[in-house]
Amino acid sequence: IAAADYIAKWNTVSSSWSVAVPPGNGSNGLVSAIAVSGNDVYVGGNFTDLGGIADADYVAKWNGSAWSALGTGASGFVNALAVSGSDVYVGGEFINFGGTAGANRIAKWDGNAWSALGSGVHNTVRALALGTAEPAPGAVRGRSDAPVARAAQAAVPALYLGGDFTVAGDDTPAGQFTYYTGSEVLPVELVSFAGTASGRTAHLSWTTASETNNTGFVVERQTGDAWTDVSALIAGQGTTTERTDYAYDVANLTAGTHTFRLRQTDTDGTVHHSDAVTIEIGTDGQMLVTILGNGSRTPKLRIEGSGAVRAEVFDVLGRSVATVYDGLVSGTAEASLPSLSSGSYVVRVTADGRMTSHAVVVR
Repeated sequence: IAAADYIAKWNTVSSSWSVAVPPGNGSNGLVSAIAVSGNDVYVGGNFTDLGGIADADYVAKWNGSAWSALGTGASGFVNALAVSGSDVYVGGEFINFGGTAGANRIAKWDGNAWSALGSGVHNTVRALALGTAEPAPGAVRGRSDAPVARAAQAAVPALYLGGDFTVAGDDTPAGQFTYYTGSEVLPVELVSFAGTASGRTAHLSWTTASETNNTGFVVERQTGDAWTDVSALIAGQGTTTERTDYAYDVANLTAGTHTFRLRQTDTDGTVHHSDAVTIEIGTDGQMLVTILGNGSRTPKLRIEGSGAVRAEVFDVLGRSVATVYDGLVSGTAEASLPSLSSGSYVVRVTADGRMTSHAVVVR
């Protein structure tokens, strides 16, 4: 393909490559790392320009239509990224980030500003991953202290680092692989938060890759400049390294645009917010599609309106697994989804000459 400019996308449905961004919006240098959070794509590498935006020094975000810089960028190459919600962790060859001194090869972007993680490490970081580990508050710990006898402690969120370093920023031997457990590392690794319209209902779904001391979530909706609760507490898993899928429906919405976010609370009362998602509820006269029993073992599809309708179920890899409905609707029609394994799916409904997608979670 032409004009990929260091960034490309593989489509699992058509089994083909395409440019990830429009021509002229690519990178002017190597891309070494990519991480995705919801609809946002973060890239890091050896570039100083992405689509002509200023301050795209080695790291930037693509929101599906435009690039934006994360602060004023880094002083050196970015080799690795790890993302949880709007928190972006970067590793590379820099010694300061966004004007933050002492960000020695690792730093964090919280959606508004950069911060250093402890005193970093003494050489290049090439890989990052979020997980859990034994507590080491405010410090980077290396494998050198692993044999030391100590009482077992509850796991806490950790950022794992791999690279060329042998010493952490506090002069602790680190041996090319270590972890950081300061308070800047979030206790919940939120890998996705999405929403779709289903009739007059907004179906929200989110997934965590791991959780540490997570009391749970509350769904909030934006009203003007304020946020209001639209759900009670949705219990978290406490501490787990297993993937967890969540879903919540906000019903009886008026036609128009609605914006939601998650408020996550730790067991110690600390609060974190997710990125926001915006959902458009259809106007009167359009075919209405509702997922009944979302999050149950046997969800159903309800279609209201008049016309030809085709509804198909796809798995997370974009593969068609079943056709739920294919025919005319006059008034209201319901169809049960086939027996599916637990997990997340998408129902694509073509009606009135337009296609809509509806997220479904099967327990």
